[in-house]
Amino acid sequence: MSNKINNLFIELSKELIKEKEELEKGKEELEKDKYKFMSMSKRIEQINESEPITLYIGSGGNNKYITRVSVLKRFPDSFFGVMFSGRHPLKEFNNKPRSYFIDRDGDYFNFILNYLRGDKILIPKDNFILKKLIIDCKFYMLPELEEKFKQEYLKINSNYHYNNNNNNNNNNNNNNHNNGNSIFNKK
Repeated sequence: MSNKINNLFIELSKELIKEKEELEKGKEELEKDKYKFMSMSKRIEQINESEPITLYIGSGGNNKYITRVSVLKRFPDSFFGVMFSGRHPLKEFNNKPRSYFIDRDGDYFNFILNYLRGDKILIPKDNFILKKLIIDCKFYMLPELEEKFKQEYLKINSNYHYNNNNNNNNNNNNNNHNNGNSIFNKK
């Protein structure tokens, strides 16, 4: 009987040692996670969401916009939501505190910034500007605003129709020199 107790004691001791090793591994993993969490927490604290920041957008940072991180993070899955989530290290522009450079054409960024601020969506009536804004909305990952710009673009362009040689055929007697070139006419 004492042999059985001794063997049982040895088995239990082995299991306890194994359990202790697994707990030590778990503790190490928790320490690593704690370090990651503390690092991320510090980065998030550094980006005080209510303090103004400066965005330089365009080649050489020629367009300067001042706003708050809380505005830019309005949509968490957007470019700025991800950028300022604290998950990624940020490099300040020209070593200026709270200044960041975005390598995009910034001429029409005010339309996007107003949308992020929750202001009324201003939609330009110019095809060129709308095309640029649609492209920028894709980049900044703002699908709702992109859709609004697309709708306006289609609305503007549905007011025009393609006129091939139809006018040419109707106006041959009037000496129309269209030479088969297509034109766009307003309906």
